[in-house]
Parts: sequence; structure tokens; C-alpha cells
Amino acid sequence: MADTKWWLASEVADVAEELLAAGFSELEDHHYADIRYIFVNKEAGNDGCRIMASTRKVPGLIAAQLQAKGLAENAADNHARPGPIFVVQVWAVGWESLDSVGRRALVHHELMHINPVEGRLVPHTLEEHGQTARRFGDWSKALTLFKDILNSHTDDGS
Repeated sequence: MADTKWWLASEVADVAEELLAAGFSELEDHHYADIRYIFVNKEAGNDGCRIMASTRKVPGLIAAQLQAKGLAENAADNHARPGPIFVVQVWAVGWESLDSVGRRALVHHELMHINPVEGRLVPHTLEEHGQTARRFGDWSKALTLFKDILNSHTDDGS
């Protein structure tokens, strides 16, 4: 089995910058967050469901060490309290399979997991999925399946 490899994802960062520049109200506080974008060569999965991307928060001590070594974007101000660093990890093969709308929707979805004001991650919710679906429509197989389930619902529960 091949080793897991990570590398900087400038394409993903470019899409994120485009989304931030678009002025979406739900992303207005993200301009000030320290967010990194990386590709990974291995697919992740959960209960048979393909995971295209994930977002993580770098723990405080590690973030402070990165900043002290000048590896964080806001490291120039040595008197500033180190803020959190967030990392959006994208499965490279999955990224290549997406069209431009799918890529924008995926990055938007991952950005919605970041609460930069409180410096924390936001779990999956229907509201978070709904905001991305409102912006980009039915962009993933999971959303298509969910939509089909909702459309097949009957009032008697059958």
C-alpha cells in the first residue's frame, strides 16, 4: 500500500480566494482566518461514503510553534496572540473529477466548517449543507440522493 502524501493545493486556495472575493455574507469573517489548503493522495471514506475533503484545526501549541518559526501567515507580528490555523485537506483524485461548480461548492462547504470569529470548527448540519446547496445547487451525489429521498417522502411515512 502506498504511503500517504500531502502537498500544497494552490488550485484549492485560488478557488477559496475567489469565493472570499465574491462577498458572500456567510464567508465575510473568513478573510482574517489563517487557512491552508493541501491535497492528499489517499481517498477517505466513512460508512461506504466517499469523503472528498475535510477541515481540521491545528492545535494551539503546534500553531504557536509554526508561527514562531515563521511558517504561519500572521507570524510577522510577534506580539500578536497566535490565532488558530485551519487546514482544508482535499482528495486530489476527487478534485480532478469535479467541474468548476463542484470545486467551488466543495471549497465553500469546507469553509463553512470554520468559525473564524470563535476560532473553532463547525460540525456538519443541514443549515451548513443548505447554504452551500443554495449557492451551488445539486452539486454532489450525496445531495442528489438526499433530494431524491425527500422527494419520495409521503405524509403517511411509507
